[in-house]
Amino acid sequence: MIASDARAAFDALVRLCPPPADPPPAVDWTQAERALDTALPADYKQLVETYGAGIFDETIWLLAPGSAYDGPVLV
Repeated sequence: MIASDARAAFDALVRLCPPPADPPPAVDWTQAERALDTALPADYKQLVETYGAGIFDETIWLLAPGSAYDGPVLV
């Protein structure tokens, strides 16, 4: 679960930049966290589950475990 301030920021992002019509591929978070040897933040997981991997405005890279996106990879 994400904190209320992060939730409000996420809701604002969704209003400003609606997610893709087709949901992104599911992520195996257990495997990703095991491979990274660390837990990933809930707000990051929500962002990836909502938008998938890619680039916001050719500026901010959103990396996702197991992504087929042609660019940097997380795991």
